[in-house]
Amino acid sequence: MWRSMWRANKWGIIALLFGGGILFGIDLYLRPQDKQLADQVLAVGVCSLLFVVALASWLSAHKDM
Repeated sequence: MWRSMWRANKWGIIALLFGGGILFGIDLYLRPQDKQLADQVLAVGVCSLLFVVALASWLSAHKDM
């Protein structure tokens, strides 16, 4: 089961991990300067990342149909 999930969503999982790492790095950079800005950037970044990966997965699934 896990192997088939990995094969079907490999690029989405990699994008989420890579994007999460970038957002974590930005948060570490911004937090000492402005905590509120860091929270806002992190919230918008996570929502945007999830939306883009979900949209790409959905379009990929429809393309294969």
